[in-house]
Amino acid sequence: MGRNFPHVDELAAQLPGCSMPLKKFFDGREECLPRIDKYLYKHLITPEFQEQVFLPLLAYIGKTYISNLGGEWVMLYDEPSDHWVPDIRQADGK
Repeated sequence: MGRNFPHVDELAAQLPGCSMPLKKFFDGREECLPRIDKYLYKHLITPEFQEQVFLPLLAYIGKTYISNLGGEWVMLYDEPSDHWVPDIRQADGK
């Protein structure tokens, strides 16, 4: 396993400035995560959206999850793609 997912706070802080309707969901509460998920399933994710929002959104969702439910960021190495991928190790170690 690699080190923690870098720049989580900086990435998550970019979201309120993004031009997207999800702004109203960024209040740090666990209850907002399903609403973000539902929005994403209902809307087309364009390459522009992906480029601008994916990493900040991943950082925000992970940060919210960890602050409400516990756990920590870990980086897992994905051999087929030869990339490190951020993941969350839950408080119970899973």
